[in-house]
Amino acid sequence: MTVGGGMIRLAATGAEVDPGCLDAEGGFLWWYADILNERGDGAVLIWSFGLPFLPGYTQQAREGRAPRCGDVPSLNVALYEGGEPVHYLLQRYPSSECGWDGADLWTFGTSTLRRERGEGHYRISAELDAALPGTDARLQGTITLHGAPRGAIALGEPLRSPHLWCPLVPHGQGRADLRWGGRSFCMEGVAYHDRNHAPVALDRLGIDRWIWGRVSDDERTCIAYLLWPQGGGAPTLIGLEGERSGHLREVPQLTLDGLEEERTHWGMTDLRSFRLLSEGRPWLQMQRETRLDHGPFYVRTQTWARMGEGPARRGVQESVLPARLDLARHRPLVRMRVHDLAHTTSVWNPLFLGGPQQRLTRLLRHALTR
Repeated sequence: MTVGGGMIRLAATGAEVDPGCLDAEGGFLWWYADILNERGDGAVLIWSFGLPFLPGYTQQAREGRAPRCGDVPSLNVALYEGGEPVHYLLQRYPSSECGWDGADLWTFGTSTLRRERGEGHYRISAELDAALPGTDARLQGTITLHGAPRGAIALGEPLRSPHLWCPLVPHGQGRADLRWGGRSFCMEGVAYHDRNHAPVALDRLGIDRWIWGRVSDDERTCIAYLLWPQGGGAPTLIGLEGERSGHLREVPQLTLDGLEEERTHWGMTDLRSFRLLSEGRPWLQMQRETRLDHGPFYVRTQTWARMGEGPARRGVQESVLPARLDLARHRPLVRMRVHDLAHTTSVWNPLFLGGPQQRLTRLLRHALTR
């Protein structure tokens, strides 16, 4: 059953959500940050409560027995070098080991995230210390992001939906400095930060498919959201431009052109390329360079993108099919990609989590120590 009157609602300001939202059964609240440079190095950090991608959670919501989203905390870290994955961790924690003070402090096990906000200033500092399955090594280090907080935006025709999307730092700077098992990773680049929240499950928002993407140059970031409704029909198109100053504006009169699609071996619909026009003129064009992550309901790609008639620059793009979330036939495979510290975790975690080195050794050790 679909709820609400639309698929997504863009937040007019960067105001924080009410911590009471953590009481929503089957809902979600996640903060997202990514850093990307022109070499194709990137870092993604997602801290969340009720992340829809966790195995079991969405199905519990479908059956009317979902827990409070605040009781389902998780932390996700993905690292890339030259457009190739070098480390991935999605970790679910017991709720007793996590918390949010309702303002600027989060804890996930022994990892801590802090936020500083002021006039013209916004900073996230993540001190990470996370266990890795199949090894005594830990993912440790810092991810930081800073920039001007987004300003208020005048919305053309506000969309009604329980799903609130809130860009927080549309164009900032970030740095990742991490290490694990003798391996180190350090990169800097243009950063983007937002928040998504709804008091209901993601698959109840009437979304058949969503595409999100962003590309930046030294001064501005273009952000696009494309959402197709369940049952067919034209997509909802949202385009934003954010500047280093924090100024944010909605791009008018968007039309979609040049859509090229293909199926992945998981059955996902992936976009090879698309173009968005604003008032008939080129605004954003994205073309897939390489897939970074793909599964039964999610694809993340690194792209070549053009803002207007400008030069091609590296960007990122995500595709999600909410109706395919947490299906029984996929759940065992998805569990392999989630290190669950709250319940029995998959013996196959070491093959899919951590870095690509010594996967089989980690797998054997993990199996023997269970």
